[in-house]
This record gives sequence, C-alpha cells and structure tokens, in this order.
Amino acid sequence: MMKKMNTFKQLLLVLLLACCALTGLGENFNCQVDSFFYEVYDGEAYMVRGDLKYHGHVVVPSSITYNDKTYPVTIIGSSAFEDCDSMTSIEIPNSIRLIQVKAFKNCTGLTSITIPSSVTYLYRFLFDGCTNLTEVNLPNTLTGIGMYAFYGCTSLKKISIPNSVKVIDNWTFLNCTGLRRITLGQSVDSIGKSAFNKCNNLANITCLAVVPPKMFDQACFSNYTATLHVPTGSLQDYQQADWWYDFSSIIGIMSHDINGDGVVSVADMTELIDYLLGQDGSEHFMDVNADINNDGRVDISDISDLIDMILIGI
Repeated sequence: MMKKMNTFKQLLLVLLLACCALTGLGENFNCQVDSFFYEVYDGEAYMVRGDLKYHGHVVVPSSITYNDKTYPVTIIGSSAFEDCDSMTSIEIPNSIRLIQVKAFKNCTGLTSITIPSSVTYLYRFLFDGCTNLTEVNLPNTLTGIGMYAFYGCTSLKKISIPNSVKVIDNWTFLNCTGLRRITLGQSVDSIGKSAFNKCNNLANITCLAVVPPKMFDQACFSNYTATLHVPTGSLQDYQQADWWYDFSSIIGIMSHDINGDGVVSVADMTELIDYLLGQDGSEHFMDVNADINNDGRVDISDISDLIDMILIGI
C-alpha cells in the first residue's frame, strides 16, 4: 500500500512540473543580461539593482533573452538606478508597467525623463534628489503621484500634470525651488500635505479642474502671490474654496491668451515665438492656450493662426 502511495505522489509531482514547464509558472531566478540585472518571476523579468552604475544615455530593453528563452521586462524595481549620478537620460519602453519606489533617487546627472503610457502611477521618492532634472513628460494614463516623488528637484522649472491624474500625494513636489509654473489637469481632486511647499519661485499656476481640488491644508503651497488661472465658470468657486482663496490673483482662463495677461495681443505672439525658439517661455507662459489650432502640438502653424486671430481682433 505504501509503495502505491509513493508512486502516486511521484506521478503528481511529474504532472505539476510538466504544468509549470508549459505555463512558465514557478520560474524564479536572478540573472545578468548585458549590463542590467534582473529577477525573473513567472515568465516576466523585473529589473533590479545590481553592482554597476550606469552612465550617459541608458536604454531599458523591452525584453531579454536568457538561456534561449525570451522574457518581457515589465518592472523597474526599487532603487534600480538609485545613485547613478552619471546617467543623463533614460529610455523606458512601453513594456514597463511599474516603476517602484526610489528607482531614480539621487540620479543627480539625470536631466530629462519621459514616462511611458503603460505606467499608471508614480511611486514615492521616485525622483527624490534629482537636482538636475529639467524636463519631465508624464502620460495621460497616470492616476496618481506618490509622496516625495519629485522632492528636491531644484532645477525643474515647469510641470504639467495630465488630465488623468486624480491625486497628488503629500510632499510630492516639496522643495522644488526652481519651479516657476505648473498646470494641474482637469481631473485633479486632491492635493496632499505640503505638495508644493517651498516652491517659492512659483509665478503661474493653471488649474483646469472645474471643481476646486481639495487641499490638505494651507501648506500645500507656500507662494500665494503666484497668479492662479482657473476655468472662467469656476472663478467664484476658487475664490471661496479653502486655501485657494489665499491666492492674491485668481484669473479666469481666456482662450489663446498665451502670456496670461487677460487679452490676446501681439505680446502673446512674442511669447509663443520665444517658446518655439527654445527659450521655454516666461513664467507666465500658458501651456494650455499655446495650441492655437488644437492639433495636439505647439508648433509654427500656431503662430500663423494666432496672427489671423489678432488681425481679426484689430
């Protein structure tokens, strides 16, 4: 009887191993491919922190091949690139669905980053201490931005939060002292504790939300002398909403008013030309109004359309 039981157990084990081989389940090992380190789990490769520091422009692969088998790269793990102070830029493929905490912390050489549309959340401390980061492109798939995600990014001058984002967590942009202008998308409904505190150089805030987002407290911002642009129909709501009413200048958004002075004029054309010449526009540049012809991009064709509008106005 005992012999039959052992034979039955052995048969079950063989069947289980066969199923794992067919489905890819049960795979769990570490490996290095090229200069990157991975943990392979259940048929997917997770990029993890290794012994190397990366330099210059870095390209994250969408898949790896190891022992003649290909695995998609789906996660950039915690601290994977932390302290890589000589890495200046990085390409992240659409195969990546998660970028975990501290992935780029203290990458002081990093100057630009584009988050792919496959990513839906930015985790805490993600770019903490990236003091030379000047350009951040966020996809319209994000739903939230975690605590301290951009803490101390002192070279960041502007940020545009996509319409898909609902929550900006506590301390997200704390101490971004170079930040001059921000655009908050129309779905933002909550701004956490000290989210933009110590951003003392803020000059222009555009909030597209029809309903004023709930602020945790007055310390969400520290510079209430910045000009706040809001939907015209919501002007009174912002003037009466907790902590939004502390802004000394709240202005309704006027279509095609690029420099935010309340009128459409030659000054807007000058602002747009400066922007297209790479001067990034002034702190009053209204990103949301610069796409004059509504084709999804800001380019020379918008200048032509803006001239027509000004001439018609004259």
